[in-house]
Formats: sequence, C-alpha cells, structure tokens
Amino acid sequence: MKDYCTYMDRLTLSPIAHLELMEALEHPPARPLRRRLLPLGALAALFALVCAGAWGLWLGNTAGTALLPGESTLPALAAVSPTPAPSWDPQADTLTVPPLPEGYAFTQEALALPDLTGTPCMVTCTGIPTPDTTQYVMTAEQILSVFGTEDPTDLAISYGWEGFTLTGGYILRADGTLWRAWIQGERGEDSFSLVLAPGQDPPMNEHYEGYATWTENGVEVSGYSLTPQEADGSAGYLARVFFRTSQLGVFFEGRNAPGHLDPAQTMVKGIVRRGTDPLHGFTLEPLQRQLPKSLGTAVLEESPSPVPRVHPAR
Repeated sequence: MKDYCTYMDRLTLSPIAHLELMEALEHPPARPLRRRLLPLGALAALFALVCAGAWGLWLGNTAGTALLPGESTLPALAAVSPTPAPSWDPQADTLTVPPLPEGYAFTQEALALPDLTGTPCMVTCTGIPTPDTTQYVMTAEQILSVFGTEDPTDLAISYGWEGFTLTGGYILRADGTLWRAWIQGERGEDSFSLVLAPGQDPPMNEHYEGYATWTENGVEVSGYSLTPQEADGSAGYLARVFFRTSQLGVFFEGRNAPGHLDPAQTMVKGIVRRGTDPLHGFTLEPLQRQLPKSLGTAVLEESPSPVPRVHPAR
C-alpha cells in the first residue's frame, strides 16, 4: 500500500491534461436515457409476469371465483365430481348389459328365416363334456373380451342385449387346449345362447334341412326359425343362425317371449353382421392367453351319434 501511494504521488499531468480532467469533473457527459429505460421496462415486464403467475396459482388453490356484477362476496366453486367407477365387476361371473345410449335405435327389417317347425331333424350329441375335459366359468372381463371390447354398452349397441344378464363358460381338453366356449343371456322371458368352437364347424346338435343360406362379409351364413308350443299353449319363437369363419365355428339361438319376433331378430342381425366382420368379429385369443396349464395328455375325441328326431309341430 505504501509503494502504491508513493507511485501515485510521483504521477504528474501536463497542463492540458489537467485542464481536460477538471472540465470533465465539472461537466460530466449526460447518459443516453434509453440505456436506463430498457432495464426498467424489462423489470416491469418481469414483475407483471410474476404477479400474473402468482394470481393464477392463488386461483388454482382457492375455492373461489371472480365476483359477478352486484355481488359482494365470492361464491364458492361447485365441487368437481370424480370420474365414476365402472358399474360392473370385471371378476364377477355375471355381466348385466346397460341400456342403449340416448339416440340409438334398431331398424325393424326382419330376416327371412324359414320356419322349420315340424320338419325332420337329425340330433347329434357333440356338446356333452367327457371325463377328460374340464369346464370353467368366464368372468365378466372374459365375456367382453370375446367381443373385442371393454365397455358393456357396446353389447347393447351391436347386439341388442340391453338389460340382459350374461354368463359364460369354456371347456378345455385334457391337453389344456380350448375345445368350446359359450355365452348365454337372459332378460325375463327372452334369452339367447352363443356357442363358439375354435377351428371347428358350427357347434350345434339339431340339424334341419330347408334352412336359408346367404353370404355376409364373404362368409356363408345359414339360418332358420322355430315356433315351438309353450307349456301354456302359446307359440314361442326361436331364431337360429350358424356359420364358420377362418377361426371359429359359430352357432347362435335367440328365444323370445310368446307372440314376439324381437329381440331374437335384432340379436340375430347383430350376430351375423358383427360375427362375420373380419376386423370386429368374435375372438377367443384373449381367453386362450389366460388358459390354465395343461391338464394332461389325452385329447378329447368327438364321436357324434346321429339320432333322427322330428321336432313337434305347432
């Protein structure tokens, strides 16, 4: 420090330099105003952003809203309703199909299914489980997986099953492979049964002649109707269709209360339209991925025994 002071004491200025220094100290140059205003503007903008963020956070964390004209207090915000939980249990062994959404309706055109009541019928016992097979109950989630959906409302829209209570099951061969699966539904006096057989012909026990045949989505479909006499003497109504896709043999029967064609006709149209759809048809793949382990090595051999039978006339 002593050396620094000695150094400074030795410094001398020329008369001209001394005069310029004194003038500079007496009249300092004015700073441009813009250099001062720009930082102040930036600070003001930053302050506005901070205030806006704080205001938003306050609104998001308080149960209030802006005052309406004429109000002197802040009205409380309405409580936000949580998303409702599914109205069905995925692990239950039944599934009730909800009503059709508002605005949906079905057309009334009926399929021309010939009535084969009273005509000869050949009965084959191919659907009876044998001791080397095991039967399982489907869960509600597995039932929906057959139709490629997770929403029960889709079953009301696509198949007309609103209000039906569904149950299902499947049978495994001794080697653990899937032999057959079925889904049944009931709603009062109305009912239906859907049977699926992977890689097999349509699984049915009654064989009639004279049924109708047509093509839907490139798949040959056959069908007929029956009007059996009920215990009270009235005539019921059954609509049956069967077909085979590249993956499944399909048999469906819809049964109505006496004196009605629906919902059997509506259900049959839905089964034919969706079941033959190559993109939205029935599938057992999700179920097959969940199959229990092998039950043994024996494989069920089907040996149907044809028995002629004539269906009772009306």
